[in-house]
Amino acid sequence: MVQNKNSVKHNQLDSFFKSFKDNDVPGLILMYGDSYLMNQAFESFSSFLLGDTDKQLALETLEGGTISMGDIIEQVSTFSFLVSKKIVAVKNAPLFQAHTNSQGISFTPSDLDHLIDFIKKGLPADHFLIFTTPVIDKRKKIYKAIVDKGFVIDCSVATGSRKADVDEQKSVLQAVARQVLSKSNKSIEAPAFHSLVELTGFNLDLFSQNLEKLIVFSGKRSAISLLDVKKVIIRDKKDPIFNLTNALMAKDVKNGLFYLSSLFNEGYHPLQILKSFENQIRKLVLVKCFTQDFYQNKNSMNLKQINFNLFKQQVLPKIITYDEQTKNTIEEREKYLS
Repeated sequence: MVQNKNSVKHNQLDSFFKSFKDNDVPGLILMYGDSYLMNQAFESFSSFLLGDTDKQLALETLEGGTISMGDIIEQVSTFSFLVSKKIVAVKNAPLFQAHTNSQGISFTPSDLDHLIDFIKKGLPADHFLIFTTPVIDKRKKIYKAIVDKGFVIDCSVATGSRKADVDEQKSVLQAVARQVLSKSNKSIEAPAFHSLVELTGFNLDLFSQNLEKLIVFSGKRSAISLLDVKKVIIRDKKDPIFNLTNALMAKDVKNGLFYLSSLFNEGYHPLQILKSFENQIRKLVLVKCFTQDFYQNKNSMNLKQINFNLFKQQVLPKIITYDEQTKNTIEEREKYLS
C-alpha cells in the first residue's frame, strides 16, 4: 500500500520542513501537478535541502526527454569536489508516459526497473534526486517505489467546474496573489481580483505575470484597482497562442514546435499565427528603439543591471513618455497619409 505519510500538498511544505530531522530528509523527491506551483515548491525544497551551500555549485538541472536514465543515475551518483551536498533535478521527467518511438528520449520499462533498483539501494549521502512531472499514475510500480523510499509533493489543482473545484482554484489564486503582492507591499481590491481572474483564467504563470504588470502600473499606490486591470490586462484566458509566443521569446525550439503543431491541429490558420509573431516582433522593435533613444540621450545607467526601484522611478516615466510620443507620431502620419 502507498504510504500517505510520505506525501504532502504544496501548501503544507513549511510545516513539513519543521517536522524533518537531519537524518530523516529524503534523498528522492517527486513533484507533480501545476508547473507554477512545482517551480515554487522546487525553490522552497531545494533551498531547504542545501541550506547555506552554494546553489550554483550544488544544483544540476536536467530536462526530461533529452537525457537517458543511465545518465541521470550517473549524475546523482557522482561526487563533487567543491561541495558536499548535491541536487540533480530532472524537469518534466517522462516517468508515467507510455514509451513511444517519437523524437525525444522516453523511459522504457527496463529503464524504470533500473531506476527502481537504484532507489532500493539508496542514494549517496547528501545527494538528492528530484523529478518533476505534470501527471502521475499511482498504479505504476515506479510511483510506489518513489513514495516508499522517497517523498511526493502534490502540486495539482482541481480542474473541474464543481463548487469544490472552483473553490480550490480560487484559494490557490488568492494565495499566489498574496505571495506576489507582498513583495511590493501592495494589495488588490476585490473587484479587481475577480476581473483579473476572469480575464486570465486558471493559468498561474500568466496570472502572476499580469500581477507583476499591475504592480508596476499602479506606481506608488498601495492597492490595485479595477481601473488598473481594465487599462493593463487584455483577455488571455485559454489562449494557446500565448504559449507559442512565450516559447518564441524564450528561444525554446522544442516547445515552440510543439505548440505550433498543436495550434495547427486545432484549426488555426498560418496567417493567424504569423500575426501573433508580428505582434511580438513589433514589441521587440519598439523596445529596441526605446533603448537606443535612451542611450543617445546620454543616460549613463546600465538597463541590464538596474534594480526595480530605480527602474520604476527613473526609467518607467521615460517609457510612458516615449510610448505617448510614438502613438502621436503614428496618428499624425496616418492623418497625413489619409
